[in-house]
Amino acid sequence: METIKRKSEWEILGFKPKADRFGNYKPVRKNGLFFGFSEVTRPDNIKADAIKTGKKYTKNPKDILAFINFGCAYSDFIAMSDDVKNYCEAFGKFKVNRLSTALEDINKALAVKPKEHAYNELFFDIMYHLKDISAISGDIAFHIETYGGISAMVHCGNAERWLKLLLALGEQQRTDDFVNVINHHLDSEIAKKSIYNPPQGIKYIVNGSEAAGEQLAMTVSNNELAFVKSCKDKFNSRVSKLRKR
Repeated sequence: METIKRKSEWEILGFKPKADRFGNYKPVRKNGLFFGFSEVTRPDNIKADAIKTGKKYTKNPKDILAFINFGCAYSDFIAMSDDVKNYCEAFGKFKVNRLSTALEDINKALAVKPKEHAYNELFFDIMYHLKDISAISGDIAFHIETYGGISAMVHCGNAERWLKLLLALGEQQRTDDFVNVINHHLDSEIAKKSIYNPPQGIKYIVNGSEAAGEQLAMTVSNNELAFVKSCKDKFNSRVSKLRKR
């Protein structure tokens, strides 16, 4: 959620949000951009203050960072915690290669919210650019805990960039260990997803048919299995090519 205003105030600004029969507001297109709307029916104290002051209610760290990068100030937000400020400061320093001080700031943010995705992602970005390979095990653990498997780390490119760094540093044994660990976790994912286990106590209904719902759930499961297998093929293909250089 970004800015809270009364519907009449949005209309004065040129926006005319309209709800469908289910109460969901359709996105409004203006100047080539899409703006999403939702209704606040029971504002808490912070939301009420946001309405009174016109300040942004945004809480998501990445969304706040985007606004800061567009020129907004911290004072433009109704509630700005120190960990989010530290995250934004760390990102700004990271972009201008002030890596050591960026690391200090992101560690402060992580001390408050150690499981925040945005903070962890930036932390591992900084550690990679510092060429600190001690962070590799933490990056692996983060992706497994957060996304349920190492395939996410392969898909986003983090596995390949650590692989390239290890090779560039001449860390042959660590490279071998890293490749083995990634493949071990990928094999574990494949083994788990090869066995179709629909959620217990949940019935999938598609077009009024439970059988069709079950078929859809199985299709989704098969697609997930195919995705992990493709990640393994992609990773090992890159390993082979990079080692030949």
